[in-house]
Amino acid sequence: MMNSWLSEQEIATKLRKALPYTAPQILDRGPIFGMGYRPSWRLGNIVQAQIAKDLGLKVMLAQQSAREIERTKRTFQDVMDSATYAAFLTEFKAPWGADADHLKQEKDIEEAVKAGFTHFTYDVSEELKKDLNQTIAKICDLYFFTQELRGKENFSTEISLDETEETTKLADLTFLLEELKRNKVQVDEIAPRFPGYFEKGIDYYWQKESAQKEHRSPALELTCPGKAVGLHHSSGCGHEQNPGQIRGGLGENSRGVSDENISFGGLRHVDVVITHSIVGKDSGSLSRIHNLGIDFVRKQA
Repeated sequence: MMNSWLSEQEIATKLRKALPYTAPQILDRGPIFGMGYRPSWRLGNIVQAQIAKDLGLKVMLAQQSAREIERTKRTFQDVMDSATYAAFLTEFKAPWGADADHLKQEKDIEEAVKAGFTHFTYDVSEELKKDLNQTIAKICDLYFFTQELRGKENFSTEISLDETEETTKLADLTFLLEELKRNKVQVDEIAPRFPGYFEKGIDYYWQKESAQKEHRSPALELTCPGKAVGLHHSSGCGHEQNPGQIRGGLGENSRGVSDENISFGGLRHVDVVITHSIVGKDSGSLSRIHNLGIDFVRKQA
């Protein structure tokens, strides 16, 4: 029986030690759904665990990006503990993963490793704007730093290429993967930038057929053998894609490509902004978002 004076983090730590299903695992092949739950209250995470249990889904039950951690004033440890409680309360006993998303700095990797995350997504969007060689060097630095902390083959990785203005070129993707292989960098998943973008409230903004054609491309299959291809829903940047619109059939488009990780960004971080506005923690955020929206619409007109 647990003592009432233990903190929530201490209880979660004890749960992970006593009940292995409340701790994240390194997920193997198969369609994986990234849940991306943002708020600090845990009800939504519990609902996600129940749905995953009912539908037999393989999920990243703990998933949050470094930038969202900063914006919502959470920690990777809090995200991990929330997922642990969700698995425990719903008796979700299938293996689930923990994705530390959009990592750019060593300090964020260090925090995620300390919290027990198992999947690490490296964001090299800034380097992509400059040079492919800089991009490769950055990925190598982040990967080997993670390996130093987690141990060899004790984590899975993803390379995020989707937060750019231009569609990922297969020639660039081929060069990048070959160079990473040469440098002994393990890449389990790659998230290219597909045509178009997803805009909240509108859905996929482009010709869906064009994106589906890119996704079904035999060239993509040959370029990424043994790799999972990530389809990312926007988490606030406006550049990622709605997986439901361009995926178009989970099995039929995956010939040659190992599997897929479908990440749902969700609008939950907007809930946090609204809540902070209501309670007076950050009363100007909602107004700034509203003004930015109006400015965006005017520019698109």
